[in-house]
Amino acid sequence: MFKRLTTSLTRPPQAVFFIKDSWGKTLLYFFLIPMLLMIPVWLSVTINPGMSVDRYEILVSSIKRDMVLEGTMIENGVLINPQDVTTSFEYFTIGMGNISTSNQQIMFYFDQSELTLKVANITFDGVSYSEINLDNYDFSDSSNTNVRRLAGAIKEYYDAVDVFDTSEIFIVYLSAIIDYALLVLLMAFLMIFVSRTLPFTFSQRLKLSVYLSTIWIFMQLVIILFDEPILDFLAVGVLYVYHFWAYRSIKWVERRPQG
Repeated sequence: MFKRLTTSLTRPPQAVFFIKDSWGKTLLYFFLIPMLLMIPVWLSVTINPGMSVDRYEILVSSIKRDMVLEGTMIENGVLINPQDVTTSFEYFTIGMGNISTSNQQIMFYFDQSELTLKVANITFDGVSYSEINLDNYDFSDSSNTNVRRLAGAIKEYYDAVDVFDTSEIFIVYLSAIIDYALLVLLMAFLMIFVSRTLPFTFSQRLKLSVYLSTIWIFMQLVIILFDEPILDFLAVGVLYVYHFWAYRSIKWVERRPQG
């Protein structure tokens, strides 16, 4: 695996020799390489667990936008006049009232007497409103202080639930696998037009793209480490260059029949 990784990164034209690999070996490589992207996330949640400052500010903005509700309040620890409303921040949802949830949602739900967490239709133990300083809270107050009070309560519950550290790492890995697969398919398809004369099957082109797309994984690692999402476009460009370089370097010689 290490040889395939280093060759794909430093000598992309030589990655063509890996199309002879079995699909089992290629798929093993496909699922292992994105695990590199889990390393910085694991370090982050280990060193600084809990909700990040950036995520907290996104939460505040979402509450200001969708959770300022006239006539809804918490009185003596009981939610009064709940409205059917949802809002989202990143891949999390905040909900209230009569709403449906899906298997893909991670939802903070305002129940009658507590804030609960719902993940894939599983409800975790909640916390009472008095425990998170929402014993008397007015959702209609749009002041910055009041909004941050609600955001702070959600953050307090978020920080107390261990499942988020694990889910954060898993979501990064799952997202990388999906993006990796889509880019492999896209590049394999585009290279048909770049090298029509090469007698490669689409299956062989897919294998080659799995290895050549290693550069995209490493550029994503740099993007995560330096927090520069704008480089995503550069990563796709470099990925195309690697494919173009590899395919243009392939020399195919037809064997002439003897005799």
